[in-house]
Order: sequence, then C-alpha cells, then structure tokens
Amino acid sequence: MSELGILVLCLAFAATLALPKSLFQEQWSQFKLTHKKSYSSPIEEIRRQLIFKDNVAKIAEHNAKFEKGEVTYSKAMNQFGDMSKEEFLAYVNRGKAQKPKHPENLRMPYVSSKKPLAASVDWRSNAVSEVKDQGQCGSCWSFSTTGAVEGQLALQRGRLTSLSEQNLIDCSSSYGNAGCDGGWMDSAFSYIHDYGIMSESAYPYEAQGDYCRFDSSQSVTTLSGYYDLPSGDENSLADAVGQAGPVAVAIDATDELQFYSGGLFYDQTCNQSDLNHGVLVVGYGSDNGQDYWILKNSWGSGWGESGYWRQVRNYGNNCGIATAASYPAL
Repeated sequence: MSELGILVLCLAFAATLALPKSLFQEQWSQFKLTHKKSYSSPIEEIRRQLIFKDNVAKIAEHNAKFEKGEVTYSKAMNQFGDMSKEEFLAYVNRGKAQKPKHPENLRMPYVSSKKPLAASVDWRSNAVSEVKDQGQCGSCWSFSTTGAVEGQLALQRGRLTSLSEQNLIDCSSSYGNAGCDGGWMDSAFSYIHDYGIMSESAYPYEAQGDYCRFDSSQSVTTLSGYYDLPSGDENSLADAVGQAGPVAVAIDATDELQFYSGGLFYDQTCNQSDLNHGVLVVGYGSDNGQDYWILKNSWGSGWGESGYWRQVRNYGNNCGIATAASYPAL
C-alpha cells in the first residue's frame, strides 16, 4: 500500500474515533471478541474497522426500512462484518463450479406423488443434523449433500448420523468437484454411490483440502442413485420435501444474504441461473399468506435464524431455489 493510501486510512480511522465510544469502539471490540478476529497489521485492522463501520451503517439503514414494512427481513451483524460486499461475493462464489455430466444410470426418474401438499413441513426435529460451519472453504456443496443423505438415513433407517463433508472434499475430485473451490451435489451423490461416505466423527471437517483418507470399513451408507427434480418447478420441490424429506438445492446467493437475521427473505437482485451456493431445503410453510421455504445454511448457528433462513416460496423461483434441486436414494 502506498504512503498516501496509508495516510488516507489513518485519517479515516481518526474520524471514526470522533464518534461516541458506544457507537463504534465498543461494537468493534465486541465483534472481534465474539468472532475471534485478529489481523496481520495495525493498518489491516484500520481497513477492517472502516469496512465494519460501513456495514453497521448499511444494516441500520436496511432495518429502518424493515421497521416501516418496506422490506420483509431484518439484518444483523455477524462473522462477515469486516468483509466488503465484493469480498463476501468472492467468498460465496468459491462454491460455484461448472456442472459436470453424470452417468444417466444414476439419475432416477422423479414422479410426483400427486398428493395434496401439506400446509407446512419441517424436518428439523427428526431428520436434520446440527447446523455446521464451512468456514472460509467454498465447500457449501458438500454440506448440502450430507444434509440430504442424513435426512434419508433418518427417515428410512431411523438413525440420524452426521456425515463427513471432509470425505467429499478430499475424495470426489474425479467426479468433477473441486474441494474448497466448488462442486455439485449430484457429483457427490455419484461418489457416494460408488464408494460410500464416513461419519463426521470418523472423518472430521478441516475447512481445507487434504489427501483422501476414506476407509470403506467405516462407511455409513452408499446410494442407489439420486432424483433430479424438474428445473424451476417449486410445486415439485414442495412435493419432494413433503413426501421424501430434505432436498439439496443450489441458489444465487448475493450480498443481500450477508447479514440476514430473520424474516422472509426476498431478493430482487438475484437470478434463477447463476447458482453459487449449495444449501438444504428442510421444510416450508406460510406466514400471513406468504409462502416460504425453510433452508439450512452452512455458515454456523450464529448466522440468520439459528443457522437457517426462510425464503419466499412460489414467487417466481426466487434466486433459483428450484432450478437445480435433487435428493438421494438409499
């Protein structure tokens, strides 16, 4: 960084010190303590403080609109508070990967149950493991995969076992996945079909790629295939969630999701095809006439609604929620 750039940062930092301590310094100190933040140099910390200050202001501006009923969800500070919009988008875009071709023999034909949809479904009480945290690794796809398989194990075999994302990160590159640089759930299903998958406790998460240590003697399950739902069809997605269990999906996650803290998320800036984040649909419902999906994220339990969020349903496939939905067959 140039001397001029350093001077500008220092002057901007000095300006923040003019604010009442309770409005900035105490917030900053608490943020660093809560999220165990440390920085490589005093200059880097100044830069992060300025980003944090800007995010605090943006959150307050958004929540003022929420209080007036102009938006349907609130925002709050979280672990992403010292990241700019551009840095956050770079983070979520690490999960984006080119979708590889899969053997057609593993893709099973999805047939709608034709049953009336239940008014609401929520699998969190009996078919969903604890909320996990992918950290700085672009491994969202692996969490979406394990969540879908965990759901099928719980519902069909009566046992809820937390499965290993690290197993998929380290071992499924030959199926088109790229570890911390993105992947696809169907590719991971194909790997599990061929090899199996170990439990979280046997193959713990490291938030970085490592050599493959899969042990077939400790595999929890294999798969017989997977179902791809009709692209863009939210009715089929609701049918599958209600009849089969949690479903793996990919969405276009924008910076609007960065500080989501509660309410019904509706993003006018996302699209249906530029998918960059794998998550898990664990249910659906309605609130005052507005339909919504319940999604499990992989950004820790301190984000959103205890690690989950509710996204508008039957609202034009918002953010591509039903564009690439699938679930495994045991």
